[in-house]
Amino acid sequence: MLWLCLRLPQLPLEIFTRSQPDSPNHAIVIIEQHRVCCCNAHAEQLGIKKHSSWATACMLSPDAKAIERTPIQEHQALQALARWCYQFTPSVSVETPDKLLLEIQGSLALFNGLYTLLKLIEQNISSQGYSLNTGLAHTPKAATLMSYSKTPPYEYIDQGLLYTKAKSLLNALPISALNTTEQLKAKLYRTGFESLDDVFRLPYTAAGKRYGKAFVLYLQQILGQISDPQKFIKLPEQFSETLHFVQGISETEALLFPIQRLLSSLCTYLRTRQLSCTALTWSFEQHSGQKTTLNLCFSQAQNDLKHFRALVKIKLENFKIIAPIESVTLYANNLNRSEQSSESLFSGFEFSYKANNQKPIIKNHKATQVLLDKLGARLSNDAVYELCIKDSHIPEYTWQAVPALDTQYKTASRPRFEPEKEQANNIRTNPRPAWLLNKPIPLQSKQHQLYWHGKLEIIKNPERIEGNWWQTPIQRDYFIARREDGTYYWVFQDRLTHHWFLQGLFG
Repeated sequence: MLWLCLRLPQLPLEIFTRSQPDSPNHAIVIIEQHRVCCCNAHAEQLGIKKHSSWATACMLSPDAKAIERTPIQEHQALQALARWCYQFTPSVSVETPDKLLLEIQGSLALFNGLYTLLKLIEQNISSQGYSLNTGLAHTPKAATLMSYSKTPPYEYIDQGLLYTKAKSLLNALPISALNTTEQLKAKLYRTGFESLDDVFRLPYTAAGKRYGKAFVLYLQQILGQISDPQKFIKLPEQFSETLHFVQGISETEALLFPIQRLLSSLCTYLRTRQLSCTALTWSFEQHSGQKTTLNLCFSQAQNDLKHFRALVKIKLENFKIIAPIESVTLYANNLNRSEQSSESLFSGFEFSYKANNQKPIIKNHKATQVLLDKLGARLSNDAVYELCIKDSHIPEYTWQAVPALDTQYKTASRPRFEPEKEQANNIRTNPRPAWLLNKPIPLQSKQHQLYWHGKLEIIKNPERIEGNWWQTPIQRDYFIARREDGTYYWVFQDRLTHHWFLQGLFG
Protein backbone atom coordinates (compact mmCIF):
# COMPACT_ATOMS: atom_id res chain seq x y z
CA MET A 1 0.00 0.00 0.00
CA LEU A 2 1.09 3.55 -0.70
CA TRP A 3 0.01 6.35 1.61
CA LEU A 4 0.09 10.08 0.89
CA CYS A 5 -0.01 12.60 3.73
CA LEU A 6 -1.17 16.16 3.05
CA ARG A 7 -0.09 18.48 5.86
CA LEU A 8 -1.39 22.06 5.97
CA PRO A 9 0.86 23.94 8.42
CA GLN A 10 -0.85 27.32 7.81
CA LEU A 11 -4.42 26.03 8.05
CA PRO A 12 -5.48 28.21 11.05
CA LEU A 13 -4.56 31.31 9.04
CA GLU A 14 -5.60 30.19 5.56
CA ILE A 15 -9.21 29.46 6.45
CA PHE A 16 -9.52 33.28 6.71
CA THR A 17 -7.12 34.50 4.01
CA ARG A 18 -7.64 32.01 1.17
CA SER A 19 -11.03 33.56 0.33
CA GLN A 20 -9.43 36.84 -0.70
CA PRO A 21 -7.77 37.19 -4.12
CA ASP A 22 -5.04 39.52 -2.83
CA SER A 23 -2.85 38.86 0.19
CA PRO A 24 -3.36 41.44 2.98
CA ASN A 25 -0.61 44.09 3.24
CA HIS A 26 -0.70 44.08 7.03
CA ALA A 27 0.30 41.62 9.75
CA ILE A 28 -2.23 38.90 10.59
CA VAL A 29 -1.65 36.53 13.49
CA ILE A 30 -3.67 33.63 14.87
CA ILE A 31 -3.74 33.63 18.66
CA GLU A 32 -4.16 30.61 20.93
CA GLN A 33 -3.91 31.08 24.69
CA HIS A 34 -2.33 34.52 24.21
CA ARG A 35 0.44 33.13 22.01
CA VAL A 36 1.00 33.22 18.26
CA CYS A 37 0.34 29.85 16.68
CA CYS A 38 0.38 31.05 13.07
CA CYS A 39 1.03 34.28 11.13
CA ASN A 40 1.23 35.55 7.57
CA ALA A 41 4.36 36.49 5.61
CA HIS A 42 4.02 40.21 6.38
CA ALA A 43 4.02 39.45 10.12
CA GLU A 44 7.12 37.25 9.75
CA GLN A 45 8.94 40.08 7.98
CA LEU A 46 8.28 42.27 11.01
CA GLY A 47 9.88 39.66 13.30
CA ILE A 48 6.76 37.97 14.65
CA LYS A 49 7.40 34.26 15.11
CA LYS A 50 5.43 31.21 16.09
CA HIS A 51 5.02 30.72 19.87
CA SER A 52 5.71 34.41 20.46
CA SER A 53 3.46 36.13 23.00
CA TRP A 54 0.70 38.44 21.80
CA ALA A 55 2.35 41.28 23.70
CA THR A 56 5.55 40.77 21.69
CA ALA A 57 3.57 40.72 18.45
CA CYS A 58 1.86 44.00 19.37
CA MET A 59 5.19 45.58 20.15
CA LEU A 60 6.64 44.55 16.77
CA SER A 61 3.49 45.52 14.87
CA PRO A 62 0.95 47.72 16.71
CA ASP A 63 -1.48 47.45 13.77
CA ALA A 64 -1.41 43.66 13.64
CA LYS A 65 -4.77 41.97 13.10
CA ALA A 66 -5.35 39.24 15.71
CA ILE A 67 -7.78 36.37 15.20
CA GLU A 68 -8.61 33.83 17.90
CA ARG A 69 -7.94 30.28 16.77
CA THR A 70 -11.12 28.31 15.98
CA PRO A 71 -10.54 24.52 15.92
CA ILE A 72 -14.14 23.91 14.76
CA GLN A 73 -13.62 25.97 11.61
CA GLU A 74 -10.29 24.24 10.98
CA HIS A 75 -11.98 20.84 11.24
CA GLN A 76 -14.70 21.97 8.83
CA ALA A 77 -12.04 23.12 6.37
CA LEU A 78 -10.25 19.77 6.65
CA GLN A 79 -13.52 17.92 6.05
CA ALA A 80 -14.23 20.03 2.98
CA LEU A 81 -10.74 19.35 1.64
CA ALA A 82 -11.16 15.63 2.38
CA ARG A 83 -14.36 15.61 0.30
CA TRP A 84 -12.43 17.26 -2.51
CA CYS A 85 -9.71 14.56 -2.30
CA TYR A 86 -12.39 11.88 -2.67
CA GLN A 87 -12.17 12.32 -6.46
CA PHE A 88 -8.69 10.76 -6.37
CA THR A 89 -9.32 7.87 -3.98
CA PRO A 90 -12.19 6.66 -1.78
CA SER A 91 -9.68 5.97 1.03
CA VAL A 92 -9.38 9.42 2.64
CA SER A 93 -8.79 9.86 6.35
CA VAL A 94 -8.79 13.09 8.41
CA GLU A 95 -6.09 13.42 11.04
CA THR A 96 -6.67 16.51 13.12
CA PRO A 97 -5.57 19.19 13.46
CA ASP A 98 -3.96 19.71 10.05
CA LYS A 99 -3.43 16.47 8.10
CA LEU A 100 -5.15 14.27 5.53
CA LEU A 101 -4.15 10.70 4.68
CA LEU A 102 -4.85 9.20 1.25
CA GLU A 103 -4.27 5.61 0.18
CA ILE A 104 -3.32 6.06 -3.49
CA GLN A 105 -1.92 2.67 -4.55
CA GLY A 106 -5.02 1.85 -6.60
CA SER A 107 -5.20 5.31 -8.20
CA LEU A 108 -1.79 5.37 -9.89
CA ALA A 109 -2.89 3.71 -13.13
CA LEU A 110 -6.02 5.86 -13.37
CA PHE A 111 -4.01 9.10 -13.13
CA ASN A 112 -1.08 8.01 -15.32
CA GLY A 113 1.44 7.36 -12.59
CA LEU A 114 2.69 8.72 -9.30
CA TYR A 115 4.28 11.92 -10.59
CA THR A 116 1.15 13.05 -12.47
CA LEU A 117 -1.11 12.30 -9.52
CA LEU A 118 1.05 14.16 -7.01
CA LYS A 119 1.40 17.21 -9.24
CA LEU A 120 -2.35 17.27 -9.86
CA ILE A 121 -3.14 17.19 -6.13
CA GLU A 122 -0.49 19.75 -5.17
CA GLN A 123 -1.43 22.25 -7.89
CA ASN A 124 -5.15 22.05 -7.20
CA ILE A 125 -4.77 22.43 -3.43
CA SER A 126 -2.43 25.38 -3.92
CA SER A 127 -4.97 27.00 -6.26
CA GLN A 128 -7.51 26.77 -3.43
CA GLY A 129 -5.30 28.98 -1.28
CA TYR A 130 -3.64 26.35 0.92
CA SER A 131 0.08 25.86 1.53
CA LEU A 132 0.97 22.19 1.54
CA ASN A 133 3.63 19.74 2.67
CA THR A 134 3.39 16.18 1.34
CA GLY A 135 4.79 12.89 2.54
CA LEU A 136 4.76 9.46 0.91
CA ALA A 137 5.41 6.09 2.57
CA HIS A 138 4.17 2.53 2.91
CA THR A 139 2.29 3.17 6.20
CA PRO A 140 0.04 6.04 7.31
CA LYS A 141 2.22 7.13 10.22
CA ALA A 142 5.41 6.94 8.17
CA ALA A 143 3.78 9.13 5.49
CA THR A 144 2.84 11.62 8.21
CA LEU A 145 6.47 11.77 9.36
CA MET A 146 7.71 12.14 5.78
CA SER A 147 5.58 15.28 5.39
CA TYR A 148 8.16 16.98 7.62
CA SER A 149 10.93 16.15 5.15
CA LYS A 150 12.04 18.92 2.81
CA THR A 151 12.49 16.47 -0.07
CA PRO A 152 9.47 16.16 -2.45
CA PRO A 153 7.93 12.64 -2.54
CA TYR A 154 8.55 12.08 -6.26
CA GLU A 155 12.27 12.46 -5.59
CA TYR A 156 12.53 9.61 -3.09
CA ILE A 157 9.94 7.17 -4.48
CA ASP A 158 10.14 6.34 -8.18
CA GLN A 159 7.54 4.78 -10.45
CA GLY A 160 8.70 1.35 -9.32
CA LEU A 161 7.75 2.38 -5.75
CA LEU A 162 11.22 1.73 -4.34
CA TYR A 163 11.59 2.88 -0.71
CA THR A 164 15.39 2.81 -0.33
CA LYS A 165 15.86 6.59 -0.30
CA ALA A 166 12.62 7.11 1.61
CA LYS A 167 13.86 4.94 4.45
CA SER A 168 17.08 6.91 4.79
CA LEU A 169 15.13 10.21 4.81
CA LEU A 170 12.76 8.83 7.44
CA ASN A 171 15.66 7.79 9.68
CA ALA A 172 17.22 11.25 9.36
CA LEU A 173 14.12 13.12 10.62
CA PRO A 174 14.51 14.82 14.03
CA ILE A 175 12.75 13.69 17.19
CA SER A 176 10.46 16.73 16.99
CA ALA A 177 8.63 15.14 14.02
CA LEU A 178 7.23 12.33 16.21
CA ASN A 179 3.53 12.53 17.03
CA THR A 180 3.99 12.19 20.77
CA THR A 181 3.74 14.44 23.81
CA GLU A 182 6.25 17.21 24.37
CA GLN A 183 7.27 15.59 27.65
CA LEU A 184 8.21 12.34 25.88
CA LYS A 185 10.15 14.23 23.21
CA ALA A 186 12.08 16.08 25.91
CA LYS A 187 12.82 12.77 27.62
CA LEU A 188 14.18 11.32 24.37
CA TYR A 189 16.39 14.38 23.88
CA ARG A 190 17.75 14.08 27.40
CA THR A 191 18.59 10.45 26.72
CA GLY A 192 20.75 11.59 23.81
CA PHE A 193 18.52 10.72 20.85
CA GLU A 194 18.60 13.18 17.98
CA SER A 195 17.04 11.40 14.99
CA LEU A 196 14.42 8.72 14.36
CA ASP A 197 17.19 6.30 13.45
CA ASP A 198 18.36 6.41 17.06
CA VAL A 199 14.83 5.57 18.24
CA PHE A 200 14.30 2.74 15.74
CA ARG A 201 17.44 1.01 17.01
CA LEU A 202 15.99 0.68 20.52
CA PRO A 203 14.94 -2.85 21.57
CA TYR A 204 11.16 -2.86 22.01
CA THR A 205 11.41 -4.42 25.45
CA ALA A 206 13.68 -1.66 26.78
CA ALA A 207 11.67 1.06 24.99
CA GLY A 208 8.43 -0.23 26.50
CA LYS A 209 9.87 -0.11 30.03
CA ARG A 210 11.27 3.40 29.59
CA TYR A 211 8.68 5.14 27.44
CA GLY A 212 5.54 3.02 27.67
CA LYS A 213 3.80 0.38 25.57
CA ALA A 214 1.88 3.01 23.59
CA PHE A 215 5.16 4.42 22.27
CA VAL A 216 6.34 0.96 21.18
CA LEU A 217 2.99 0.42 19.40
CA TYR A 218 3.48 3.76 17.64
CA LEU A 219 6.95 2.75 16.42
CA GLN A 220 5.70 -0.61 15.14
CA GLN A 221 2.90 1.10 13.19
CA ILE A 222 5.42 3.49 11.63
CA LEU A 223 7.51 0.57 10.38
CA GLY A 224 4.49 -1.46 9.28
CA GLN A 225 5.14 -4.29 11.73
CA ILE A 226 1.53 -4.22 12.96
CA SER A 227 -1.64 -3.00 11.31
CA ASP A 228 -2.75 0.63 11.54
CA PRO A 229 -6.44 0.76 10.48
CA GLN A 230 -7.77 4.14 9.38
CA LYS A 231 -11.29 5.55 9.54
CA PHE A 232 -12.18 6.77 6.05
CA ILE A 233 -14.65 9.54 5.40
CA LYS A 234 -18.04 9.06 3.76
CA LEU A 235 -19.39 11.76 1.51
CA PRO A 236 -22.41 13.46 3.12
CA GLU A 237 -25.84 13.23 1.55
CA GLN A 238 -26.03 17.03 1.28
CA PHE A 239 -23.46 19.71 0.50
CA SER A 240 -22.57 22.51 2.88
CA GLU A 241 -19.39 24.57 2.98
CA THR A 242 -18.41 27.90 4.56
CA LEU A 243 -15.73 30.50 3.84
CA HIS A 244 -14.58 33.04 6.43
CA PHE A 245 -12.93 36.43 5.90
CA VAL A 246 -10.32 38.39 7.84
CA GLN A 247 -12.14 41.64 7.13
CA GLY A 248 -15.81 42.01 6.29
CA ILE A 249 -16.80 42.28 2.62
CA SER A 250 -18.81 45.41 1.84
CA GLU A 251 -18.94 45.30 -1.97
CA THR A 252 -20.89 42.83 -4.08
CA GLU A 253 -18.08 42.38 -6.61
CA ALA A 254 -15.74 41.22 -3.85
CA LEU A 255 -18.14 38.32 -3.15
CA LEU A 256 -17.55 36.80 -6.58
CA PHE A 257 -14.15 35.36 -5.66
CA PRO A 258 -15.24 33.35 -2.56
CA ILE A 259 -18.49 32.39 -4.31
CA GLN A 260 -16.48 30.96 -7.20
CA ARG A 261 -14.43 28.88 -4.74
CA LEU A 262 -17.57 27.45 -3.17
CA LEU A 263 -19.12 26.68 -6.55
CA SER A 264 -15.96 24.90 -7.65
CA SER A 265 -16.03 22.78 -4.48
CA LEU A 266 -19.73 22.03 -5.05
CA CYS A 267 -19.15 20.87 -8.62
CA THR A 268 -16.33 18.58 -7.49
CA TYR A 269 -18.68 17.07 -4.90
CA LEU A 270 -21.48 16.63 -7.46
CA ARG A 271 -19.13 15.10 -10.03
CA THR A 272 -17.68 12.68 -7.47
CA ARG A 273 -21.10 11.44 -6.38
CA GLN A 274 -22.58 11.68 -9.91
CA LEU A 275 -25.31 14.05 -8.74
CA SER A 276 -27.02 17.22 -9.91
CA CYS A 277 -28.86 19.86 -7.91
CA THR A 278 -32.08 21.76 -8.58
CA ALA A 279 -31.50 24.64 -6.14
CA LEU A 280 -28.76 26.48 -4.25
CA THR A 281 -29.00 28.49 -1.05
CA TRP A 282 -26.47 31.13 -0.08
CA SER A 283 -26.18 32.38 3.49
CA PHE A 284 -24.28 35.62 4.20
CA GLU A 285 -23.44 36.17 7.87
CA GLN A 286 -22.55 39.57 9.29
CA HIS A 287 -20.34 40.28 12.28
CA SER A 288 -23.43 40.82 14.45
CA GLY A 289 -24.62 37.30 13.64
CA GLN A 290 -27.46 38.41 11.39
CA LYS A 291 -27.84 36.27 8.26
CA THR A 292 -29.14 37.03 4.79
CA THR A 293 -30.14 34.22 2.46
CA LEU A 294 -30.21 34.11 -1.33
CA ASN A 295 -32.01 31.30 -3.16
CA LEU A 296 -31.30 30.14 -6.69
CA CYS A 297 -33.45 27.52 -8.45
CA PHE A 298 -33.00 25.78 -11.80
CA SER A 299 -35.46 24.55 -14.40
CA GLN A 300 -33.57 21.23 -14.58
CA ALA A 301 -31.03 19.55 -12.31
CA GLN A 302 -27.58 21.02 -12.99
CA ASN A 303 -23.93 20.33 -12.15
CA ASP A 304 -22.22 22.69 -14.60
CA LEU A 305 -19.84 25.21 -13.01
CA LYS A 306 -20.07 27.70 -15.87
CA HIS A 307 -23.86 27.72 -15.65
CA PHE A 308 -23.76 28.25 -11.88
CA ARG A 309 -21.36 31.18 -12.21
CA ALA A 310 -23.48 32.95 -14.80
CA LEU A 311 -26.67 32.66 -12.74
CA VAL A 312 -25.07 33.76 -9.47
CA LYS A 313 -23.58 36.79 -11.19
CA ILE A 314 -27.04 37.77 -12.44
CA LYS A 315 -28.57 37.16 -9.00
CA LEU A 316 -25.99 39.39 -7.30
CA GLU A 317 -26.82 42.38 -9.52
CA ASN A 318 -29.81 43.22 -7.29
CA PHE A 319 -28.22 42.06 -4.03
CA LYS A 320 -27.42 44.84 -1.57
CA ILE A 321 -24.96 44.41 1.31
CA ILE A 322 -26.35 46.18 4.38
CA ALA A 323 -23.42 45.42 6.72
CA PRO A 324 -19.96 43.86 6.11
CA ILE A 325 -20.16 40.12 5.53
CA GLU A 326 -17.90 37.94 7.69
CA SER A 327 -18.65 34.52 6.17
CA VAL A 328 -20.44 32.91 3.22
CA THR A 329 -22.07 29.46 3.29
CA LEU A 330 -23.33 27.46 0.32
CA TYR A 331 -26.02 24.79 0.79
CA ALA A 332 -27.19 22.28 -1.83
CA ASN A 333 -29.91 19.99 -0.47
CA ASN A 334 -32.06 19.18 -3.50
CA LEU A 335 -29.82 16.58 -5.12
CA ASN A 336 -30.77 14.15 -7.88
CA ARG A 337 -28.92 11.31 -9.53
CA SER A 338 -27.34 12.55 -12.78
CA GLU A 339 -28.55 10.87 -15.93
CA GLN A 340 -25.62 9.52 -17.93
CA SER A 341 -26.09 10.09 -21.65
CA SER A 342 -23.91 10.47 -24.71
CA GLU A 343 -23.38 13.92 -26.15
CA SER A 344 -25.29 14.73 -29.31
CA LEU A 345 -23.41 15.26 -32.54
CA PHE A 346 -25.06 18.66 -32.78
CA SER A 347 -24.25 19.78 -29.20
CA GLY A 348 -27.60 19.44 -27.48
CA PHE A 349 -29.88 20.00 -30.51
CA GLU A 350 -32.66 17.48 -31.07
CA PHE A 351 -34.35 16.95 -34.44
CA SER A 352 -37.96 15.92 -35.00
CA TYR A 353 -40.09 15.80 -38.14
CA LYS A 354 -43.61 16.88 -39.00
CA ALA A 355 -45.89 14.21 -40.39
CA ASN A 356 -46.73 16.01 -43.63
CA ASN A 357 -43.75 17.69 -45.22
CA GLN A 358 -40.96 15.89 -43.27
CA LYS A 359 -39.14 19.17 -42.59
CA PRO A 360 -36.86 18.97 -39.54
CA ILE A 361 -37.73 20.92 -36.41
CA ILE A 362 -34.66 21.81 -34.36
CA LYS A 363 -35.15 22.00 -30.59
CA ASN A 364 -32.31 23.11 -28.34
CA HIS A 365 -33.38 21.88 -24.89
CA LYS A 366 -30.17 23.04 -23.21
CA ALA A 367 -30.60 26.59 -24.50
CA THR A 368 -34.18 26.59 -23.24
CA GLN A 369 -33.08 25.55 -19.75
CA VAL A 370 -30.39 28.23 -19.69
CA LEU A 371 -32.93 30.86 -20.71
CA LEU A 372 -35.41 29.77 -18.00
CA ASP A 373 -32.69 29.84 -15.33
CA LYS A 374 -31.51 33.30 -16.37
CA LEU A 375 -35.06 34.67 -16.34
CA GLY A 376 -35.61 33.21 -12.88
CA ALA A 377 -32.32 34.62 -11.57
CA ARG A 378 -33.04 38.12 -12.92
CA LEU A 379 -36.75 38.26 -12.05
CA SER A 380 -37.68 35.73 -9.35
CA ASN A 381 -38.32 32.03 -8.98
CA ASP A 382 -42.10 32.46 -9.17
CA ALA A 383 -42.06 34.78 -12.21
CA VAL A 384 -41.50 31.99 -14.77
CA TYR A 385 -44.22 29.39 -15.42
CA GLU A 386 -44.58 26.31 -17.55
CA LEU A 387 -47.55 24.19 -18.59
CA CYS A 388 -48.17 20.73 -17.16
CA ILE A 389 -50.77 18.14 -18.06
CA LYS A 390 -53.40 17.17 -15.48
CA ASP A 391 -55.26 13.88 -15.32
CA SER A 392 -58.69 15.06 -16.52
CA HIS A 393 -60.87 14.89 -19.65
CA ILE A 394 -62.55 18.25 -18.98
CA PRO A 395 -60.74 20.76 -21.26
CA GLU A 396 -60.33 23.57 -18.69
CA TYR A 397 -58.94 21.04 -16.17
CA THR A 398 -56.45 19.24 -18.46
CA TRP A 399 -53.58 21.69 -17.91
CA GLN A 400 -51.99 23.68 -15.14
CA ALA A 401 -49.50 26.55 -15.04
CA VAL A 402 -46.82 25.89 -12.38
CA PRO A 403 -43.64 27.78 -11.46
CA ALA A 404 -40.88 26.42 -13.70
CA LEU A 405 -38.20 27.02 -11.05
CA ASP A 406 -40.04 25.92 -7.91
CA THR A 407 -38.43 22.80 -6.45
CA GLN A 408 -41.64 21.53 -4.83
CA TYR A 409 -43.01 20.76 -8.30
CA LYS A 410 -39.89 18.93 -9.47
CA THR A 411 -40.92 15.31 -9.05
CA ALA A 412 -40.07 12.39 -11.28
CA SER A 413 -43.74 11.58 -11.96
CA ARG A 414 -44.67 15.10 -13.02
CA PRO A 415 -46.03 15.07 -16.61
CA ARG A 416 -44.78 17.86 -18.83
CA PHE A 417 -46.67 19.42 -21.70
CA GLU A 418 -45.10 18.30 -24.99
CA PRO A 419 -47.36 19.28 -27.88
CA GLU A 420 -45.52 17.26 -30.56
CA LYS A 421 -45.60 14.10 -28.47
CA GLU A 422 -49.25 14.58 -27.52
CA GLN A 423 -50.20 15.10 -31.14
CA ALA A 424 -48.34 11.97 -32.24
CA ASN A 425 -50.07 9.86 -29.58
CA ASN A 426 -53.51 11.38 -30.13
CA ILE A 427 -55.88 8.96 -31.87
CA ARG A 428 -58.83 11.37 -31.88
CA THR A 429 -60.14 12.52 -35.24
CA ASN A 430 -61.87 15.60 -33.79
CA PRO A 431 -59.68 18.71 -33.96
CA ARG A 432 -59.02 20.77 -30.84
CA PRO A 433 -58.34 24.53 -30.74
CA ALA A 434 -54.93 25.90 -29.79
CA TRP A 435 -56.49 28.59 -27.59
CA LEU A 436 -58.64 27.46 -24.67
CA LEU A 437 -60.37 29.93 -22.40
CA ASN A 438 -59.65 29.72 -18.68
CA LYS A 439 -63.39 29.66 -18.04
CA PRO A 440 -66.15 28.89 -20.59
CA ILE A 441 -68.19 31.95 -21.64
CA PRO A 442 -71.99 31.67 -21.93
CA LEU A 443 -73.43 32.14 -25.44
CA GLN A 444 -76.65 33.83 -26.44
CA SER A 445 -79.29 31.57 -27.99
CA LYS A 446 -82.37 32.88 -29.75
CA GLN A 447 -84.78 30.62 -31.63
CA HIS A 448 -82.19 27.85 -31.88
CA GLN A 449 -79.58 30.34 -33.21
CA LEU A 450 -76.26 30.90 -31.40
CA TYR A 451 -74.64 34.34 -31.20
CA TRP A 452 -71.15 35.55 -30.28
CA HIS A 453 -70.49 38.97 -31.77
CA GLY A 454 -72.48 37.65 -34.71
CA LYS A 455 -74.26 34.51 -35.80
CA LEU A 456 -72.60 31.13 -35.23
CA GLU A 457 -73.17 28.16 -37.53
CA ILE A 458 -72.56 24.57 -36.32
CA ILE A 459 -70.48 22.80 -38.98
CA LYS A 460 -69.35 19.53 -37.34
CA ASN A 461 -71.01 16.64 -35.50
CA PRO A 462 -70.77 16.62 -31.71
CA GLU A 463 -68.03 15.09 -29.53
CA ARG A 464 -69.27 14.02 -26.11
CA ILE A 465 -67.12 14.58 -23.02
CA GLU A 466 -68.17 13.45 -19.55
CA GLY A 467 -66.31 13.44 -16.24
CA ASN A 468 -65.94 14.76 -12.70
CA TRP A 469 -68.70 12.40 -11.57
CA TRP A 470 -67.29 12.17 -8.02
CA GLN A 471 -67.83 15.92 -7.41
CA THR A 472 -70.06 17.90 -9.78
CA PRO A 473 -70.94 15.74 -12.82
CA ILE A 474 -70.10 17.30 -16.19
CA GLN A 475 -71.76 16.16 -19.42
CA ARG A 476 -71.08 18.14 -22.59
CA ASP A 477 -71.52 17.90 -26.35
CA TYR A 478 -68.77 19.81 -28.21
CA PHE A 479 -69.18 21.34 -31.68
CA ILE A 480 -67.15 23.42 -34.11
CA ALA A 481 -68.94 26.63 -35.00
CA ARG A 482 -68.15 29.23 -37.67
CA ARG A 483 -68.98 32.90 -37.44
CA GLU A 484 -70.00 35.08 -40.36
CA ASP A 485 -66.48 36.54 -40.70
CA GLY A 486 -64.96 33.04 -41.06
CA THR A 487 -63.64 32.66 -37.49
CA TYR A 488 -63.96 29.15 -36.04
CA TYR A 489 -64.90 28.46 -32.41
CA TRP A 490 -65.13 25.44 -30.15
CA VAL A 491 -68.50 25.49 -28.37
CA PHE A 492 -70.42 23.02 -26.26
CA GLN A 493 -73.91 22.45 -24.90
CA ASP A 494 -74.29 21.41 -21.28
CA ARG A 495 -76.49 18.30 -21.45
CA LEU A 496 -77.73 18.87 -17.89
CA THR A 497 -78.78 22.54 -18.24
CA HIS A 498 -79.01 22.73 -22.06
CA HIS A 499 -77.06 26.02 -21.98
CA TRP A 500 -74.41 26.86 -24.60
CA PHE A 501 -70.84 27.98 -23.88
CA LEU A 502 -67.72 29.08 -25.77
CA GLN A 503 -64.66 26.97 -24.85
CA GLY A 504 -61.91 27.90 -27.31
CA LEU A 505 -60.81 29.56 -30.57
CA PHE A 506 -59.14 28.01 -33.58
CA GLY A 507 -56.13 29.83 -35.01
